[in-house]
Amino acid sequence: MIEDNIVQGSSDDGISVSGTGVQIRGNVISASINGVIVESCSACQVTGNTVQNPAVNGISVNQGTGNLILRNTVSSAGTGIRITQGGY
Repeated sequence: MIEDNIVQGSSDDGISVSGTGVQIRGNVISASINGVIVESCSACQVTGNTVQNPAVNGISVNQGTGNLILRNTVSSAGTGIRITQGGY
């Protein structure tokens, strides 16, 4: 579980995960390239996070099944939530 962190001014992704059943919740990510990246995850949850001013994507889900994206706030992003290649 990745919970209640503050990530600010990252020159890369704020939070990046892969695996099964990973939970990302209650984090504040600002001024990173991408806020949250979920890559090749199954049954992962991204809930209650705040992503501010990412250069590209607020939350990006790439590949995987059974992922839950719920009650997140994304502001001033190129793309708010991006789901690709079966990332749902």
